[in-house]
Amino acid sequence: SISGTLEKLPVWIKSIVSHIARITLEIYVVQYIIIARFSSLPFPVNWVVVTSIIILCGTILHYIVKIPSIIKDCTIKIDTQF
Repeated sequence: SISGTLEKLPVWIKSIVSHIARITLEIYVVQYIIIARFSSLPFPVNWVVVTSIIILCGTILHYIVKIPSIIKDCTIKIDTQF
């Protein structure tokens, strides 16, 4: 089964797959702009460049979106301490 195959993968591969799974919405949001910008590069180069930039921008956007939640959690912790 596929779950058994995934369990046999090395930890570093599982962490990469897990990270990409967590940022799929952010990847969806940023991919169109990036693909349009770098589509003029020749094929093997554009695929590597586009994929790398999409994952990087998706990761950055993922953490930017989490900032309000982190601030709210810190505020709640500070309020409950007093």
